[in-house]
Amino acid sequence: MTTFLPDEPASPTRRVAALAERLLTPHGIDRYLELVDPMLVRNEIRGEVKRVRRQTADTVTLTLWTSKAWQGFRAGQYVRVSVDIDGVRRTRCYSPANSQHAAGRTLELTVKVDPKGLVSRYLYENAHAGMVLGISNPGGEFLLDERRPERLLFISGGSGVTPVLSMLRTLSHEGYPGDVVFLHYANTADDVLYRSDLAALADELPGGRVALGYTHADSGADLHGFFTPEHLDEVAPWWRDAQTYLCGPPGLMDSVRDAYTEAE
Repeated sequence: MTTFLPDEPASPTRRVAALAERLLTPHGIDRYLELVDPMLVRNEIRGEVKRVRRQTADTVTLTLWTSKAWQGFRAGQYVRVSVDIDGVRRTRCYSPANSQHAAGRTLELTVKVDPKGLVSRYLYENAHAGMVLGISNPGGEFLLDERRPERLLFISGGSGVTPVLSMLRTLSHEGYPGDVVFLHYANTADDVLYRSDLAALADELPGGRVALGYTHADSGADLHGFFTPEHLDEVAPWWRDAQTYLCGPPGLMDSVRDAYTEAE
């Protein structure tokens, strides 16, 4: 059965805005509004930088306040971030790290510097409060199952922590009661993003545990060296029966996939 509802009468404000949009064609009203304030745009999504912090030597974390066109995202998705560099618009994809249930229109992005990456280097060197970036609608299919299973295992490496952290923060917001283990790999302790946040999340989730593996350090981690199936046996003995999410560099992803294939 399909229900049709009558259209609501347009308000005077909406009628004026629609008229202005037609009169200002071909440029559109956003081209004029952004001359007054880039965040006033009606149809495009912008993000104004409210906070900048550098958690590690090669990353920058940006807290953004988005324009009204932003409709939110689902944990694990990515957005395209656009910035003008020397008069040319450049675009790269980054995954939000905040919960999908975060209040307001806040968006948190962490950018890892690629020595050859134009956008990442520019943001690391130039990002400041008040800077305005272009933001796309979210995309991607790396998503939490809407029916939360009883056991969840997350594995990530390097900057792959950001979509996984978004998932963990989302589960925390929802009061997820099941078993959840997060296994994250970094070179050393100095390279771990969101270390204090992860420790807090382990306490907030009733069945939660965070395990850190260092690939280039001999001490200070729960696990040492690159991934092995034995690491899973140690931190999540039930891993074969868990729903698993994986995000990281190709070497880590290949090794984990091999472990699951051999376990079938």
